[in-house]
Amino acid sequence: MAKSRKLSRKKANREALLKNVFKSLILHKKVVTTEARAKEVKRYGEKILAKARKNDLHTKRDINKKLDSKIAIKELFEVIVPSLPKKDSGFIKFQKVVHRAGDGSDQAALIINKTEGKKPLSDKKQLKGKR
Repeated sequence: MAKSRKLSRKKANREALLKNVFKSLILHKKVVTTEARAKEVKRYGEKILAKARKNDLHTKRDINKKLDSKIAIKELFEVIVPSLPKKDSGFIKFQKVVHRAGDGSDQAALIINKTEGKKPLSDKKQLKGKR
């Protein structure tokens, strides 16, 4: 079994934390939290998003057990999954941000990668960069 961070919590509280932060990530597309939490949520979320790409009934029921939110499930399967890149992993972007003012802890942002909205560069722009 792979090692994971304890995050100074018992197992039940740690699982609830991961579930709730991932739900927020689905609903808001971006979440800012501490680096340790962000790394664990990324691991947790990548597995769920990879499974969600199958988009069948069994997968929906399995993910519903993990998230327990009809709004998040609907958002996941109707908005996020169709816009995910066609690859096996790398659906969540981890980005370091400024330290928290109160206690100076390292902060990180988690962002869901999407393929929509990205337009291919025109020929002129591609040629410009290659000179």
